[in-house]
Amino acid sequence: EILKMKKMYLKKKSNGKKREKFWIKKKVLLGHKDKVNCFDFQNKGNFFGTGSSDSTIRIWNSQNHKTISILKGHFGEIKCISFNKKHPFLFSGGDDLSVRCWDIEYNKNLRKYNGHFSPITDLVFHPTLDIFFLVPR
Repeated sequence: EILKMKKMYLKKKSNGKKREKFWIKKKVLLGHKDKVNCFDFQNKGNFFGTGSSDSTIRIWNSQNHKTISILKGHFGEIKCISFNKKHPFLFSGGDDLSVRCWDIEYNKNLRKYNGHFSPITDLVFHPTLDIFFLVPR
């Protein structure tokens, strides 16, 4: 679901209006065949990605909310995705004990990192260095 911040005037006071902010549902995205486990925006916000229990990653257009590409290669649930802020790469991890590096310009898997002993539940890039940190279960 896509939620959008909305400003509404809910209550009037004697000295003026009180502004309340809250989230409203804007759109439900259709595409994955199972639950969505993770989400990340690309650095410029032009698109975003979702990782699902259906073993796929979908890249979505931020403006029209349509699927740009579907990345396949994991076996099992995808638990985390993270866009690299400097390069056109997306990293993903999940139940198959691997981390994958995807080239999002060409929609292909560049590298698979094996050797983990439990599912990868989170990965985060360092803000200034070209390294990332993994969180296994």
